[in-house]
This record gives sequence, C-alpha cells and structure tokens, in this order.
Amino acid sequence: MKRNAKGEGSFRNNPDGTVTHRKSVGYKTNGYRKVLTVTAGNKSACIKLMKQKEDEWHRQQKECDVSSGMTVVDLCQKHLDYQVSQKELKPKSIDRRECTIANHIGNYPFGHMQVQAVSVADVDTHIGGLISSGKLSASSIEKVVDVLNAAFEWIIMRGEYTSNPVAPIRKTLKKRIQKLRQKSENASDVDVLSPEEERAFVKEARAIDERTGKPKYEAGLYGLFLLYTGMRCGEMLALRYSDIDAKGYITINKSRSMAKNRDSRAAEDKKYVVVEGSTKNEKARRLKLMLQDNMSVGSG
Repeated sequence: MKRNAKGEGSFRNNPDGTVTHRKSVGYKTNGYRKVLTVTAGNKSACIKLMKQKEDEWHRQQKECDVSSGMTVVDLCQKHLDYQVSQKELKPKSIDRRECTIANHIGNYPFGHMQVQAVSVADVDTHIGGLISSGKLSASSIEKVVDVLNAAFEWIIMRGEYTSNPVAPIRKTLKKRIQKLRQKSENASDVDVLSPEEERAFVKEARAIDERTGKPKYEAGLYGLFLLYTGMRCGEMLALRYSDIDAKGYITINKSRSMAKNRDSRAAEDKKYVVVEGSTKNEKARRLKLMLQDNMSVGSG
C-alpha cells in the first residue's frame, strides 16, 4: 500500500496488474468516515474515476445538507426520509410519523419557522397549544415531542446544528402529557357491553337468514371470535392454523394492517398494501379455546 500526497488517499498494486485507489472524502450521517474505492488499469485512470465518484458524493451530500432556510417541518420530513432509507421504522410507523409531521407540525405556524429561529419557548408554546386545544390524544401529542426531539438530535449528530430546543423541556412536556393521559383515562369513553348487550350481540351475530337458511352476516362468527378472545382485528387477520396447538391454545404474536405502498412504480399499483408485523405491544399472548354450543370461543 502506497499513500499518495496528503489528503489524496492511497494506492495499491494488485496481483492482476490493476491499481486500487482509496480515499477518505468526509463523514457519513452515522458519524463514520466515508471512504471511496476505485480500481482501474493504472494510477491515472484511478485518479480520474475517483474524481467522478468524489463529485457524485459531494453532490449527494449537498442535497442532504440542512440549509439555513429549512423549516421545522422540512427538517422532520428529511429526518424521516433518512430513517426510511436506513430501514429503521416499520411501514405503519412511517405512516404515523408522516401524519404527525403533516397534521400536527406542518398545519401550524411553528412548523414553518426556520430551524435556526426555533427557541425552547417556541417548542413549549406549540406543545402547550396542542394540549390546551383538547383535540388530540396524549399519545398523539407525545409523538410530536418525540419527532421534534429526534429530528434535532439528528442534525446535531450530523454536525449541522449545535443545540436542541426540545431537550431542556422534554421531561417537563412529558409530565404535562402524562397528566393529560391520566385525565383521559379517568374520563374514558370506551364502552363495555352489559350482559344484556352481549347476549343481543351474540344472538344477532349468529342469526340465520330465513330466506336462504344461511348466516345473516358473513362476518358474524368473526365478530364473536373477537368478542370472546379480546383480539384486535389485525391480530385475528394474521392468525394461521399453526398458531393453534393440539391442546387448544392459540398464540397471538403478530398483526396485520394497511400501509402506504412505498414500492409503487406505476399508476395502477395499489396505493396501500397489507403489512404484517408484531402485535401493538410487541408481546405474544396465549389463549385457551373452549368448545361451547359447537363454537370455539376463548375463555380468557
């Protein structure tokens, strides 16, 4: 290995007569050095190829740079694009973050502030406004805090910014959001079926059409299955025969949902596709199935 002049990398003569040229051209977004490598018939050809490759690298970096005129919503979207490129998020998580950026950041004046102008007070005012509006759930507001914090941490890691206006008040904001969550839980609007309502639901779900002699509802048994097991719809759709063992236990460890089709290439491609992943809390559950009136239902 023979090093060239300072800053020009190194050259290595290969057994087949070719020459390999390596050169450090800066840093990647993860903080590691970016090293370009080319191989050609001789040193001059290597230098020419390296110049082309280096120009392309700097062009890509320029496109990714956080410019002085970038807004908060632009920054959040650029960070999301990076996360997608690095496959850091599940498809459904990508959709949720896009919604957070567009609706809970981009739809407000705060989202259109230039990154350099954002202060701790601006973040506090924006989150405070979301809380006081009473229109969003605690989890939705918490996602806003997390998206903003992650985006600012990202550009700091890239060396393009020096401070995170979310960090000083993040814990305080989380506490305020937690109080909102407790309040909503105390005033929960989740309805639980009474015994009479449960009996009415079961009767209707099992109803038979007198004209055809067939079940009145095609999804009636599915409804009962959800009622007696407490499964989410996506968890039921992801079930396979292999999830039920010989002892009558059913394992729930995955879920299905719809997400944007990010691999779409043509206008006729589906805009949304089915994706399968872990359950919402990423924990498996087992339920014992029991036979009642010729139906398999869960005992809990």
